[in-house]
Amino acid sequence: KIIVNLLNNFDKYMDCSIIFSNFDEKYRNLYEYDIKEMLTNLSNIKDYNELLDKEKSKKYGVDVIDYSDKDYVMLAHVRNNNNEDIDDLVNGISTGNSNFISLSAVSYRNQAYYSSVPTDLILGYDNIPDGSFICSSIENMGTNGNGAINQNSLEVGEIKRKQRGILETSSSTYENNSEVLLFREGLKPICIILAGGREPTEEEINIAKKYNLKFVITQAKWKGIDNPKNIKLNNNSIKSNNRLSKVEELKKVRDEIISKKDNKSRKIAVLADVHALYEPTLAILEDIRKEGITEIYSLGDNIGTGPNPSEVLELLKEYNVKSIMGNHELYVVDGIEGFREHLFRTRSYDSTKYNSRWTKQQLSNEQKDNIKLYPKYIELKIGGKKVLLCHSIKDFNTGKLIVNPKEFDEVLQGHVHFESVMDNVRTLSGVGIGTAGDGKAYYLILSEKQEGGYEVETRYIDYDKENLGQSINISTLDEKAKDKINSWSGISKRR
Repeated sequence: KIIVNLLNNFDKYMDCSIIFSNFDEKYRNLYEYDIKEMLTNLSNIKDYNELLDKEKSKKYGVDVIDYSDKDYVMLAHVRNNNNEDIDDLVNGISTGNSNFISLSAVSYRNQAYYSSVPTDLILGYDNIPDGSFICSSIENMGTNGNGAINQNSLEVGEIKRKQRGILETSSSTYENNSEVLLFREGLKPICIILAGGREPTEEEINIAKKYNLKFVITQAKWKGIDNPKNIKLNNNSIKSNNRLSKVEELKKVRDEIISKKDNKSRKIAVLADVHALYEPTLAILEDIRKEGITEIYSLGDNIGTGPNPSEVLELLKEYNVKSIMGNHELYVVDGIEGFREHLFRTRSYDSTKYNSRWTKQQLSNEQKDNIKLYPKYIELKIGGKKVLLCHSIKDFNTGKLIVNPKEFDEVLQGHVHFESVMDNVRTLSGVGIGTAGDGKAYYLILSEKQEGGYEVETRYIDYDKENLGQSINISTLDEKAKDKINSWSGISKRR
């Protein structure tokens, strides 16, 4: 009854899935459709005998299918010996706290699963029931043994949860398994996976025989398959590298649907002064995604002061955020000597010298090269109005105007960390500091009006402050730097 209720109220409960109303029921959940399209269903393989390893099948008394050089996509689950009854698991039965299950995506692109024990039982799935999909991620969502799912609810922590299709998910490169979270009821494995062609254990042979499961040989852990061979299906289609083009098609469908979520007006999101704070930035970007907004701008200072500069830059890249050059980007690109007046006036020369050097060490060469491409300004036309996005309208050292606000209908800037409106210059608070530092992440939505012009909505979003505090305190920043960003973000006030 719980599951039926959840399914009937999917839009209400599923904040981690993109749900599309007024859409054909078959495509109601794009990622579930994606999984059904991509999985290599054993029962639909035309050249089954060609994939059958007859020698090993005879040896084990169970059909052994060899995917080790094939184009395949599956889902995999390592049995939690302490928490999962094998009979319930292979029959897809939900009992007690086991209403959900986390599966890892496995494909020709990558064989990654979350077991460090070579002989752990890994169940393989090649089909999922309708309505079973909840959400997906290219990284572990902390759902091992379902322990992080609270009291049979669908609450999953914000642990780098980036919704993906199964083929993208399978190519996780973080040396951590990807995860697809599903309802467990009716979800039955088709095989036991023998990664790298290892020998099955006696227990696995007995389980395979008892429950009529096959063995499937895949490539070794953390390996991809070069030049995978095609698999022919009974409907004469071929599971091949055309999957990649299918993924792109699905992305276009997804983006098109999102863009039509509110076809009355164009919406853009604007944020400022991230300062390498991952947790509030993720909360904001997820909120923006849920609003169906794909046009996102940052007013600069994405890095500097905070503990996660590299991770934040990757996050902004992931959500396709267009960024402006702030003074902290200039510190990394040009050094701090050109900003002596500003830094001495704010009594921050020594701390900025330390932090800019530390930040630079955290970034990859590619990230540093990308920062050099940030523009100083971005001009937009919204509802017929001319809007300028910049980090500051004043020179950092002299404080003199370098932008004439009168040339624009409105100017949006950051830099000072506190929100204000003076004439036609609107100053944004920092993402997790300044006005928002009292416990909320902050950004703006600009919504174009049909009659011209636009409306401005200020958004305050909850985020994981405990994780932010931990991120700061376990970082390699020195104690003075930690105290500074703790103070900026308001973490020290809460401790």
